[in-house]
Amino acid sequence: MESVPEDWVNAVHAGRFWMFLRSLRSNLNPSLSMWIFYTQFPVLLIVFIRLLFAGLSGKTGNQKEKFEVKG
Repeated sequence: MESVPEDWVNAVHAGRFWMFLRSLRSNLNPSLSMWIFYTQFPVLLIVFIRLLFAGLSGKTGNQKEKFEVKG
C-alpha cells in the first residue's frame, strides 16, 4: 500500500488520521495485511461465485412480473 511521505506528514499534517493511515501500510504491519487477505479473499470468492450463478441462471433479486399486453 502506498502512503504519504513521512517528511510531509511530520512537517505539515502530523495528525492522528495520517498516522493511522501510515500504520495500515502493508510493509509496516505484515500481520494485518495477511489477516485481511486470509479473511477477505474467501468472501470475495463467495461473492464472485454467487454473481456467476445469478448471471448464468438469468435471475436477479428484483424481478418484476411480466405483463402481457393484449390488444
